[in-house]
Amino acid sequence: MRYNDNSFEQPEVVVDITTEPVSLDEVKRALNMQFDTSGAYEFNDDDTYLEELITRCRMYIENYTGLSLAPKTLKVPVRNELGGVEIPYGPITAITEITEGDGTLVTNYATSGNQFKKIECPFSCYLMVSYTAGYADGKIPADLKQAIIEEVVWRYTNRGDQQQEFANGPVSLCQSSINLATPHKRKSFLV
Repeated sequence: MRYNDNSFEQPEVVVDITTEPVSLDEVKRALNMQFDTSGAYEFNDDDTYLEELITRCRMYIENYTGLSLAPKTLKVPVRNELGGVEIPYGPITAITEITEGDGTLVTNYATSGNQFKKIECPFSCYLMVSYTAGYADGKIPADLKQAIIEEVVWRYTNRGDQQQEFANGPVSLCQSSINLATPHKRKSFLV
């Protein structure tokens, strides 16, 4: 991704999330697999598939929006030659370490922004940034949570339907997920 002449590569997930922002019960209610909140009727045959689908759909929404929807630790190489490169996949909760290309620890860096931080200095062609990011304690915006649910429901009910999958590239989102997630998108439409 490029901002001015600054750029970053795809972040490496060092420690992934421990709890998905959408629960299996929420998805099953959306699919009418539980007809009431007490669980009087429940269908369990596809639980493993649905849990995997929740994770994949959360990752698709994260990739589309450029956000981390749950807490995780990331490491990303950035080029900050002009200053002001945004650290990807916020909201950023803490920067744990910044090093130069030769591994030298950077202790005198400056950032701006609250949830979505930019590295103002040092100016460098290569910095490795280690940080934690993501919405904590289930505080994900409601429409992003609904976008994940909509995507899971669409993919579950349209299993084997490849038409949508190939329409916009290898991983495309259903239109309702796009509508819900687009206002939160941090990535340029050109990327």
